[in-house]
Amino acid sequence: MEIAEQHLQEQRLRVAWDCLQRTLFVLPNNDGEAVRMRQILQALSAPHVLISQQRWGAVLEKEMTQVRARLRDNVEAVCLIEIPGREVDAAGKIKCEQELRAEGLQVEVIDHHFYHWVDRTHPLSSLEQLCAKINWHLDDSDLHIAVNDRSWVPGLLALGLSLPQIRAVRNFDLRAQGYRAETIAKHTDAAQLLLDTGKLHPQDGVYVLEKSKVNAAVLSQEIALRHNDGMVNIFAGRKHKLHFSGQPAVVDALRQVDYAALGYPTPYIIYGGGDGRLGKFFGLKSTHAIDPACHARLLEKIISL
Repeated sequence: MEIAEQHLQEQRLRVAWDCLQRTLFVLPNNDGEAVRMRQILQALSAPHVLISQQRWGAVLEKEMTQVRARLRDNVEAVCLIEIPGREVDAAGKIKCEQELRAEGLQVEVIDHHFYHWVDRTHPLSSLEQLCAKINWHLDDSDLHIAVNDRSWVPGLLALGLSLPQIRAVRNFDLRAQGYRAETIAKHTDAAQLLLDTGKLHPQDGVYVLEKSKVNAAVLSQEIALRHNDGMVNIFAGRKHKLHFSGQPAVVDALRQVDYAALGYPTPYIIYGGGDGRLGKFFGLKSTHAIDPACHARLLEKIISL
């Protein structure tokens, strides 16, 4: 899903060149949305772009040396995209961001997720926010990538996309996450076969994904595509993490759970995001192994909601 040349030429006539010239953009490179943001900035020859080499869970503290190395006389602002700092000061502000402001830089944050130390939820995806900032008009491909990131399969179905169109967007995202095309195809076939056998079905309204040879992201996608609106509750508990996606009310409740009281080992972090109408997701990662009994207790709580 490359940027169409005609669309690029049209956007070059309208984008905010002053913003592009004076801003250092710091962004990840871990999914389809991040790749599209990079493609846009590079297509416009934005002079100050820092692509993080961190994967999931990127934090600003690990980028500060590189950020400072890229500051030039004409850089007046730093736009931090989905790379939050971890350390918070007494006022609840992210320390790294405050340091940059103290150096006279404008600091803008683009994000749409929550983390246990800071809430940066937003109704628009990061791609949509970036495009609004630089005055780039989203074409259909841009919009599909953005909707996939903030609203996943339910959002793409709500747009009226066909299954081939949805698969093209989802494959773009999975490829950006590091999966080869052959691997995606293999796991898609395996997921469809598993679902056709009827061996995987919801337990009290929740699909529980056991550890298997089928990639969980692909399997979740295929489950959602078998529902008219794509809305489905999916729970996966692993050795060091858990993931839930589905009804927004469930995710909102999960944010309030005392996980230590359920036996989850500390330290852990929680994170998530999504669409308040079409579905949200929630994740927890622990540095220590999680007792499967903890996941079982949490699943009981989810089913009871």
